[in-house]
Amino acid sequence: MLVKERIAIVIGIIVVILLAGSIFYYFSVAPSSQSSPFVIEFPTNPTAYPNAIAVDNNGRVWFSMWNETALGVLYPSNGTIKTFPLPEQSKGLQTWGIAVDNSKGLVWFTDADSNAVWSFNISTSKFLEYSIPTSDSFPYQLAIDHYGNVWFSESFAGMLGEITSLGVLKEYPIPQNGSNVDPTGLTVDNNDTVWFTEPNSNMIGSFRSGAFTILNMTGLIYSPVGIAVDNQGNIWVTQHTIPGLIAEFNPFTHSIKSISTSYSPLFGTSLPYFIYTDSQGNLWFNEHYGNAIARFNPSTGSLTEFHVPLKRPMPQTGNISGILTMTLSSNGTPWFTELFAGNIGMINASRPVSQKITVGNSQISVSSESSTMLSIQGSAHSSLAAYVGNFTSGLTFIFSPNNGSGNFSSTLTIQNNGAKAGVYFVTVSDATGPVTVSQVIKVTVT
Repeated sequence: MLVKERIAIVIGIIVVILLAGSIFYYFSVAPSSQSSPFVIEFPTNPTAYPNAIAVDNNGRVWFSMWNETALGVLYPSNGTIKTFPLPEQSKGLQTWGIAVDNSKGLVWFTDADSNAVWSFNISTSKFLEYSIPTSDSFPYQLAIDHYGNVWFSESFAGMLGEITSLGVLKEYPIPQNGSNVDPTGLTVDNNDTVWFTEPNSNMIGSFRSGAFTILNMTGLIYSPVGIAVDNQGNIWVTQHTIPGLIAEFNPFTHSIKSISTSYSPLFGTSLPYFIYTDSQGNLWFNEHYGNAIARFNPSTGSLTEFHVPLKRPMPQTGNISGILTMTLSSNGTPWFTELFAGNIGMINASRPVSQKITVGNSQISVSSESSTMLSIQGSAHSSLAAYVGNFTSGLTFIFSPNNGSGNFSSTLTIQNNGAKAGVYFVTVSDATGPVTVSQVIKVTVT
């Protein structure tokens, strides 16, 4: 039972509804704006608890409805929602992974409550259940490869599951390597290699042609959950811990870049979770406590966090809407669910962001027990902050001034108070209204 509890904490089932954390969020993170020109929301039943989400090639948005034990579909053109109850209502529904096989007209989704993977035929509205042989396996994320095989992680069983294109269910035990095995995040790359995360043991794994490769990232990456592969073959993971980080891992050189999001100093994390890459090379991910959908451009080092208007639907959750999962449509539009608020949302990323932040240099150096200065240009009613993309406490940041109105200039002093020699990535942020814009700079400590 302890293993299950640890995994539940990591994947956010428990941590996101902690009352104390919600109070911290309300007083120290929540933007003052209760609307956003970048966010469009479609209400479902306020108590439906929508979670896993996917978009088909016709633009229909499919999502699980936990409290209604049903699959839902949203037609964005008119906001209509249809509901398809599962045939096994008594078992409930807990879905974290969903995907659409457009070639076959099937919606696939995991269900931890019934220990199964389901398919839904869009044409006939019929469900088909695939029971997992291993009991209490906790099927989690799900992806479909180019051959139509459906892959899913079994977080409590320490296995990967596969439903072949012929409908045969297989399980593949992951090597133990002396640690807890808890496959959680899962994706399939362009070469049909299955990649997955193990948050409890800080590992990243891959599976191809019947063989596993396990990479121990202890001390380098912490609590990896979401996982994506970019067009260059780099592996990106979210680190669902304090502080709120994402990381790039190069499987060829084994180099790692750890990038911080913005977050409240009082709370210490945005809790990034699922992550995807679009055709332009941008990384998109949802932030539990940041109550935002974020876009990071690795080429330019720019980070944009689109804050979702806040709700308070239930007393015990405080002022967060429960953005636990997200997805990208085929044209790169971010869609997400709000578990507590009962909404389906999308980000209008084509709308220009007026806020800007410009740094004088994207690469700087600072020696031991010394400091360096960097010019910053902000815009609008700004509030500047800086965050280190790892767990060092040896760097401090002072802005002069740290806020301003309209276009204004500031100087950032980076003080080295004993940080170890190495390369660090610092996120310099300008928090303004419904959007936080940031620029990541490379700081070399000598």
